[in-house]
Amino acid sequence: MKTSVYYFSGTGNSLNVAKHIAKGIENAKVVSIASLQNQKVVEDDSERLVIVTPTYYIKLPNIVRKFINKINLEKVDYIAVIATCGGGAGYVLNEAEELLNRKGKNLDAGFELDMVENSIVLKLSEDVIRERLNQEQGHVNEIIKVISNKEMRQVSSKSKTRHQMKSKVLEFVLKKLAGLDRKKCKKDICVHCGICEKVCPRSIVTIKDGYPVWNGECEDCMACIHWCPKQAISFGMIRVNKENVYHHPNVTMKEIIDQKQ
Repeated sequence: MKTSVYYFSGTGNSLNVAKHIAKGIENAKVVSIASLQNQKVVEDDSERLVIVTPTYYIKLPNIVRKFINKINLEKVDYIAVIATCGGGAGYVLNEAEELLNRKGKNLDAGFELDMVENSIVLKLSEDVIRERLNQEQGHVNEIIKVISNKEMRQVSSKSKTRHQMKSKVLEFVLKKLAGLDRKKCKKDICVHCGICEKVCPRSIVTIKDGYPVWNGECEDCMACIHWCPKQAISFGMIRVNKENVYHHPNVTMKEIIDQKQ
């Protein structure tokens, strides 16, 4: 049985999970959602489909939502979605299920995977970071067993409405009040390395006169912030320093850059 493991990732969590999932399932391949963003229709001949997605504002990233809408699921008979998150996936699994239902498919298994979050607002303690990294492989192994056996894991809709409202409030507070959608380069410490442009999975960061400029629809994946070697990028009122940057220790910058190919 063929299995496709699709992922989107800015700082490596979802990519690392996707790699482990594919390694643990026979005849599985890993596919980057970012590499498909310019395709109008995505064709796939796999019988089993896995989507590994981060959680942004406790909902699906826009790029993942668009991917689900345009993939041809005609040959797929089992679908699993893994939401990587830092303290709860909120509306992500419910939203994925709704999108799949509109295409005449069901979400057969949904998982919330608590990991080290890449938030620059809330910083986890070193003990919590170490604990979550140590527990990650065990949790992924459990998910692999479920998917390999094509078991069902129903998604609860108990708190769906509450999560929808919470997502809207959270996005409003962080974007409109804290200015999370206003990205700036600190020109006095920028070293003109161009990493921010290279790691952007949506290719909306361009270098102009030596400094980054953001154009178009940003996913707020935080890749430009967390991979910057000098913490030269700020989001609105939030200060970035070495203490609140993170990318998964098992994922390289090259892997993040290459996901667009």
